[in-house]
Amino acid sequence: WLLTTEAQAGKLAPGARRSWQSIWLTGLTVTGLFAPACYLLGRRISRLQSDNRQCRQEVEEERQQLGNIRVEKNIIRQSLDESEQRARDLVELSPDITAELDESGRIGFISGQVADQLGRAPADLDGQPLSNLIAESHRQAFAAALEASRQEHNIQSADIRLLDREGDELDARVRILSLRDAVYGCTGYRLGIRIG
Repeated sequence: WLLTTEAQAGKLAPGARRSWQSIWLTGLTVTGLFAPACYLLGRRISRLQSDNRQCRQEVEEERQQLGNIRVEKNIIRQSLDESEQRARDLVELSPDITAELDESGRIGFISGQVADQLGRAPADLDGQPLSNLIAESHRQAFAAALEASRQEHNIQSADIRLLDREGDELDARVRILSLRDAVYGCTGYRLGIRIG
């Protein structure tokens, strides 16, 4: 009976019109309120997604840079190791005695050639003044060459006489280079000593 029943035009029409107007007014009000809110939320979400993409891209770039830095670090470490080995090989292959002294003239390093040429073990000379290996009559010339190297910041040479294990004197030529530090000044010396 509901399907076949028709309302009388005069009785339900004013109420239906009022309901229809209320529904449209409510719908327009809700749409008017929520449309800008939805638009603003959509823009906010779009901005957040854009920021998120940018952050991901920056993180990826930083990962790539970190990977590149690691590769560069390994290359530098390998080059440093090769350079250090090359320097060791050159010191060992040189017929001359190579030494490094601290600022007071004490031996910090002396090459193995000292054993062959002076009959003294490098380990026994560690921390000893190099002047102990120089004949008394030539210590002043050696000290003057050290001081000149310190003052002039260049390589200085001096003819000296070294003492071997038995106390015999050997003619030698020493070349001295002072080691400089921007904060502390002279921090030591590197020497090349050629006997004969």
